[in-house]
Amino acid sequence: MNQHKLAQQFKSFYGEELLNIVQSSVSYENSFCWLKSITRKHRKAFHPVRHILFIHFLSASIDNFKDFLNIKYHPFGEAPFYCLNPAAVHYKERVLFDLQISICKDTKRPVGTFSCSCGFIFSRRGPDECPEDIFKIGRIKEFGYIWRDKLKQLVHHEKKSWNAAAKELNCDINTVKKYSSKRIFEENQCNQEKVEIVHKRVEWLALMKQYPEYSVTALRRMAPALYMWHYRNNLEWLKSTSPKQMVKNTTSKRVDWSKRDIQMLTDIKKAIIKLKANDRPIFINKSRIGKEIGCLSFIEKHLDKMPRTKEYLEYHVESREEFQIRRIIWACRELNENSQDVKKWKVKRLAGIRENVNKFVLIFMEKEISKYKEGVQNAENKTLAIFERNSEPSMAWECYIEEQSMVHTDWFYM
Repeated sequence: MNQHKLAQQFKSFYGEELLNIVQSSVSYENSFCWLKSITRKHRKAFHPVRHILFIHFLSASIDNFKDFLNIKYHPFGEAPFYCLNPAAVHYKERVLFDLQISICKDTKRPVGTFSCSCGFIFSRRGPDECPEDIFKIGRIKEFGYIWRDKLKQLVHHEKKSWNAAAKELNCDINTVKKYSSKRIFEENQCNQEKVEIVHKRVEWLALMKQYPEYSVTALRRMAPALYMWHYRNNLEWLKSTSPKQMVKNTTSKRVDWSKRDIQMLTDIKKAIIKLKANDRPIFINKSRIGKEIGCLSFIEKHLDKMPRTKEYLEYHVESREEFQIRRIIWACRELNENSQDVKKWKVKRLAGIRENVNKFVLIFMEKEISKYKEGVQNAENKTLAIFERNSEPSMAWECYIEEQSMVHTDWFYM
């Protein structure tokens, strides 16, 4: 952007008096001028008046300014372009698709490098200002195999003079002298790889033009061999020219945690009832409940956002010792119902109790076994009644120990 020229034309268009009235004066010397900032990539906000001034300066309106959004700047026109290789049969025909645009370091003007499938590569400085510019060549970077074969045919087979060959190929006579030597022709055999690259590039660009809405994956399925050739031999070019992956705009859905809390609480209550109704005791903890309802991640990560669910879980989940007590009660009942002797080793094996458990669990197991040995028929009912009266498992365990200690003080402190 020529900021000096822009500032001059902008002030000439509106006049300094009007710009001062709307507090939007411009100055080329001021590096923080709003006109410089609005024409660059910025992260600033500008007053609507300044947007309107700039839009009107561009001879547009607010209604049709959005129409310029999808318009791209083509300094050399749109593809296909003309091939300017005099030795090719498609000379001055629109068969060229490969165009690389760079910026001239001296003039800051666009420079287009055109590559044809015949191997002819040339460049010119843009932008094209008149229709005749599309047939101009600034610099020839590569003549290509067709041009070299034509030169060989004219000089070595048809025996034409260098001057006649230069006129037919539309080039300088020194160029003909340079490329007509046998040594140059032998060296040019090594440039066949470049020709192949150009040919493969044209194929890939033609495929992209034929299916502009396809992604890289879809194009790869259509021409897997062509894609793999570029991937192995021309990877950087393939990445720079292939369609870019579209970023999906995901809309964030806000969660109603109050509603989710009520639903989660209902599901957890049903899950606990189901787990307790199982014939064999199941450890009722947060992980097991979460897996039962299929919402383990919510319990692990978002439990603080559901206060009712959190309070209910903390009240009803059981500790490892409480689960071991339930297994002991169940093992004793199973052995008794199957008319087996309620012995310590049988209870430990059936309930999965090890030696390194809490001492209170071992005391409870000894006392539970002794009840069956003494022939107390209502031992199970009495024990379970304590747990049913207290909905909190830890409270049930404390009540049971307290009751037993009042009856058998010497047993509790043994």
